Amino acid sequence: MKGTQALHSLGQSIWLDNIARDLLDSGTLQRYIDELSVTGLTSNPTIFDHAIKNSPAYDAAIREKEGLPAIEEAVFAGVAINVTLLFSREQYLAAAEAFLRGGERRIDAGLDPGVGSVASVFISRWDSAVMSKVPDSLRDQLGIAIAKRTYKAYRALLATKSAALKATAAH
Repeated sequence: MKGTQALHSLGQSIWLDNIARDLLDSGTLQRYIDELSVTGLTSNPTIFDHAIKNSPAYDAAIREKEGLPAIEEAVFAGVAINVTLLFSREQYLAAAEAFLRGGERRIDAGLDPGVGSVASVFISRWDSAVMSKVPDSLRDQLGIAIAKRTYKAYRALLATKSAALKATAAH
């Protein structure tokens, strides 16, 4: 058994830090899934920028397909999503709503709604952006404020969805 398969059997998710389209087109990603137990893909701004700039493979998709519908469709298809580089409460909520729509569609289709996914708000960039523009007493505080604001919105979204589910179940 390969080391990655052993890790997977112990419950560890293995994500490939790459988004190159040729991974799909060539069958390499499927081989990684089958042979190495890769469970997802993630990226960072440099890898994302490199993949788009250095290949025409994304041009058509970029012209037709927004991120939020892609999140919903991927979740509906049962694909775990790692949404990163969100910079605001509004972006987080939009991603969460897309995730929930995908899960709701899975329920409507009689599928298990449990698709493990992550949405990450990039908090440190807020503090970096204002570091030289605020008094010392406010340094490293904006990111925390954004995080608290986003968490409050997350809790409100959960409460709203929970109430809606309870109301639906009561009927």
